[in-house]
Amino acid sequence: MEKGTPAKILFIEDDEPTRTLVCAVLVRSGYRTLEAATAEEGLSLVRRESPDLVLLDVGLPGMSGLEACELLRKEPSTARLPIIMLTSFGHHTAKVRGLDMGADDYVVKPVKPALLLARVEALLRRYAV
Repeated sequence: MEKGTPAKILFIEDDEPTRTLVCAVLVRSGYRTLEAATAEEGLSLVRRESPDLVLLDVGLPGMSGLEACELLRKEPSTARLPIIMLTSFGHHTAKVRGLDMGADDYVVKPVKPALLLARVEALLRRYAV
């Protein structure tokens, strides 16, 4: 991410109303957004668009968000890409699994917009060069 350029955030979420709402919150806060409804579509966007951060749902159709996270961590070009799991799976074992697969953070839906933005900003700061 170039200095002065708004961060580009990819949200991979199969629920369109959730995707639309979260992206609207991000855009209002000055971020650029990309959207994908499946992990496969999201992985393609990652390779093509080089987002600065990925918000990733766990329960996606086809390939799960956990599998997508693991693939992103295995590829050298995306191994350090900040990833926040944003999902309705709130049990502690699901959180541990998400973090073990390589997620940097794990946020349970529904989430207050201010908290989500704080987590996004903190992670972008941590990965800033």
